[in-house]
Amino acid sequence: KGFVSERNNLIMFDLSSATGARPIIQSLSLGGNKNKTLVTDLYVDEQYVYLTLKEHTNEFLIYEHTPTLNLVGQISLGDMNATALFISEDKSKAFIGTENNALDELFIVDITNKDSTYTVISSLDLGGMSVNALISIENRIMIGGSGGQVYQVVEIDTLTSPVICGGLSLGNTVYDISLVQTDTSNYSYIVTGDSTNDFQIIRGGLGGGGPDGNG
Repeated sequence: KGFVSERNNLIMFDLSSATGARPIIQSLSLGGNKNKTLVTDLYVDEQYVYLTLKEHTNEFLIYEHTPTLNLVGQISLGDMNATALFISEDKSKAFIGTENNALDELFIVDITNKDSTYTVISSLDLGGMSVNALISIENRIMIGGSGGQVYQVVEIDTLTSPVICGGLSLGNTVYDISLVQTDTSNYSYIVTGDSTNDFQIIRGGLGGGGPDGNG
């Protein structure tokens, strides 16, 4: 199966054949306003599709996709637009970033039970950042965006009390982040709005991981 979003629609299509057409299995509207509501990020595992949205009553949705698309849960984070999503490796937590607003821009949501009401474990004000991308590993969340300090690292040793523990002011928007690990270090590979250095690599600071603490 393949999945794609188009405005406020989620489409599941057939990828069983390596050649020929890609017939649609199912297409459905996620609600909201067809002229304003947009899917901003999605993640798919063996059973579920996880989505963030803007201009929607509920900024985070989970659909089961076996065998057809079926809504199993959702949560409203407030009057804001969700823009980025990362699902923890054990599929128990959703890390959600939003546009800059009067409240917080980072939310950690408990999704342990997919068929129940989801709860916000904690949230954090990112100081004027609008989030474009985030990724989490080893009790750290690396976040990129625009406004304020555009690259930030959040420590989540205690999930209920996230703390900003580092960052960089790059002078340009961070559009996306990927993570590369070695035996001793973690590196954020970022794509930015810098016309001469649009691809950059950031090494994690002291205490960022690795056996010698230099990751």
